Amino acid sequence: MRARGAAPHAALATWARADHTLIPVDRPRHGSSLGRALAAAFAVAVLVATPQSGAATTYFVRAAGDDAAAGNSRATAWRSLARVNEVDLEPGDRILLEGRATFDGRLVIGPEDAGTRRRPVTVRSFGGGRATIEGGTGGGVLVYNAGGVILSGLIVAGAGRDAGNRGDGISFYSDVAVPGTRFDYARVSNVEVSGFGGVGLVLGGYATDALGRPVKTGFSDVRFVRVNAHDNADAGILTYGSFASNAVGWAHANVKVVHCASHANPGIPGKGGNSGNGIVLVDVDGGLIVRSRAWDNGWRNDFPSGPIGIWTWDANRVVIGNNEAWGNRSGTRDGGGFGFDGGATNCVLRHNTSHDNVGSGFLVYQFAGARPMRDNQVLDNVSVNDGRTNGGGLVVGGGAVRTRFAGNRIEVGPRGPGAPVGDGPFGIHVVRDGTTNVDTTLEGNMITTQDGVPLIVVPEPARQPGLLFTGNVYDTGGAPVSIVWGAETYSSVEAWSAATGQGP
Repeated sequence: MRARGAAPHAALATWARADHTLIPVDRPRHGSSLGRALAAAFAVAVLVATPQSGAATTYFVRAAGDDAAAGNSRATAWRSLARVNEVDLEPGDRILLEGRATFDGRLVIGPEDAGTRRRPVTVRSFGGGRATIEGGTGGGVLVYNAGGVILSGLIVAGAGRDAGNRGDGISFYSDVAVPGTRFDYARVSNVEVSGFGGVGLVLGGYATDALGRPVKTGFSDVRFVRVNAHDNADAGILTYGSFASNAVGWAHANVKVVHCASHANPGIPGKGGNSGNGIVLVDVDGGLIVRSRAWDNGWRNDFPSGPIGIWTWDANRVVIGNNEAWGNRSGTRDGGGFGFDGGATNCVLRHNTSHDNVGSGFLVYQFAGARPMRDNQVLDNVSVNDGRTNGGGLVVGGGAVRTRFAGNRIEVGPRGPGAPVGDGPFGIHVVRDGTTNVDTTLEGNMITTQDGVPLIVVPEPARQPGLLFTGNVYDTGGAPVSIVWGAETYSSVEAWSAATGQGP
């Protein structure tokens, strides 16, 4: 929404991904020195402003409403989102959309509409059933440089990428070029979002300083609960920030994804970066993905590295627990269940179930150019029939430091149809990529393979200082044992252990 007499905001970044790196391709607003000065002044005002104490207003929108009416009761309801966008909302105001009705266009909540933690601006349905915001070939809801916002009980739909949609369904976006700026308190609950050419639900921030260097800006205290994101081209649920390999800090803080579903998000052929992801937390300090599901994503991805069902990268202190990912795919590589990627630090994957994905069940991989990756744990998870065309049950590579895999149960089936020979599946795989992984520990895991699938593949053990196998249990179901250790292939666990000094 815009302040009286102000121009509408149109800031919404798009990006391409090279390998697993987000590269913003739209220049941010506030690109000039004047713009940056205004952004700085605006951010300070936002962060220190005292909430107004006036009475909150409830605005009603009905399919049979009248935009010339007062809008403050069911009898005087407005008809369109365009009329709502003209209002300068105050903390505590509510927008109530008629349940089971459809409203065309995009709802915009700008900086002048921000609420507070105690007096949020709320958008929800009324009268039974959920209202639909129909974005057509554009976006559905944009929350721009504003916190204190609740979106609840809505359906947000687009026309689909094949019909020309290139927007995001629900987008929270910050572009204030003041380091450390975070807009506090964002809630999305009981929402279905589908049919968008970009991302279903996205939390992002992008800005640069006077020298063109990325600035960390974003949101804090974010909750996405019972969001069903499906049939969106690029991803179901995604966060991102201003990426730089030498950056300090993170864009967002305290982000939780709870009881969410992300499925049938196919990817974008020719995008120039991986696409078709399920749920991804990027540039987050303190995150949680719990009791959520991701399935049947990624089949249109044609980038050399592919999507993952549920994962995080360039993030700190993210816990991913009690989730399920299955049937995720890729037209190239990856398409796995769960992962930690470049720049992940102090993160935990625990009590998750991954099955029947074409890529790895649990992947820990550092990519070139990322911030350091260290101190991550993969604990007490289950992987069944993953790595159908590439990867395996437990996979590490790229230069990860202090990675611990413990208490996981891995059951790897036979190679899937069309899988390249030598590219998986494997029970445990330390990737041959010319990098050095430091202090990788695998302890107390149970590894089961079928039809001669290798239990362990470590092509370059000399490049793995601190690599430790201990207390693991292996089972090939009576098939021949295969453990690849450098130039040697061992036909028994005992022979491998005796030759390498590794415990089973």
